[in-house]
Amino acid sequence: VSHDLNLSSADLLARCQALAARGGFTAEQRHLIEQLMVDANAMLGHVRRVTELTQIGSGRLQLHADPFDLGAIGRSLARGTDPDADRRVEVHVAEEVDRLYTGDGRRLHEVLQILRDNATPPGAPAQVQVKLQPAGAEVQFDIIGTTLPREDESFAIPSADTRQNSMLDLIIAQGLVQLMGGQITIRALPGEATWYSFQLGLAPSPAARATAPVGPASLREAT
Repeated sequence: VSHDLNLSSADLLARCQALAARGGFTAEQRHLIEQLMVDANAMLGHVRRVTELTQIGSGRLQLHADPFDLGAIGRSLARGTDPDADRRVEVHVAEEVDRLYTGDGRRLHEVLQILRDNATPPGAPAQVQVKLQPAGAEVQFDIIGTTLPREDESFAIPSADTRQNSMLDLIIAQGLVQLMGGQITIRALPGEATWYSFQLGLAPSPAARATAPVGPASLREAT
């Protein structure tokens, strides 16, 4: 069923994009086409989440074991934010863990993105700190989001759909980390701050940094 929904949503989105490219519409018609595109995108995201949750819950999601550059993944979190958003992301990667490991770098990157994006309320001025550092034989991941003082209270309140998607994303992140052998803990800190943390026993990769691919393919230029 999720596969059929995914195809239907993707087909609707493609048709809307093709229609929008034709032009010649009234303002009202353009608005309707744009709304259809937003709805199709939202449906695609929801189907992806449900599919991923189903795969995790049924044990059918398989992690890959490939070389990935943990430092590149960490630093990409600062570049992957909306430049117009009122949110600063600071990343610190300890020298001891700024190296190649073997594992599923794409899934780890997905987890860190989810935690970064859910560390602070959407629309509110915020600062997010991402720290990757050694913890004995493991790697410690800390994502701390702090809501900053604002001049007024006129920021958007998250919709019910946004809150539901955030909850699904966090469940996915927890499931992925558990598959990797860790456990995400969540702490509420004074001053409207949220702290996500987990540890993973990552295996160092014997591959040379100069020749091995980094985690997600989209990050290969980061090194």
